[in-house]
Amino acid sequence: MKDPVDTVTADLPLPRRRGRPSTGDAMTPAQRKRAQRSRDRAASRTDDYTSCTTERLLRDLGYAVTHGLPYIAQSIASELHARAQSVYKLKAEKARQKRNL
Repeated sequence: MKDPVDTVTADLPLPRRRGRPSTGDAMTPAQRKRAQRSRDRAASRTDDYTSCTTERLLRDLGYAVTHGLPYIAQSIASELHARAQSVYKLKAEKARQKRNL
């Protein structure tokens, strides 16, 4: 018991709890699983389709659509769209150069 009149004696330090101290920002298991699923979806969308042939992309797009894989289908479709735009731009540039000659 501490004497209220005693101002000279220092307080004894309280024993610390074992383990890592909590930050108060801990996620629930459901939040952690949701974040993991989000990371997994993002990782599956970052496939590099630029090195694939157009034939393979079309085959993989069909597979993704029939098996209900919308993220993969979307990334394949965007790669095919980018390729189609580049071909269109090349043809338009060639036609423009041909007219200028």
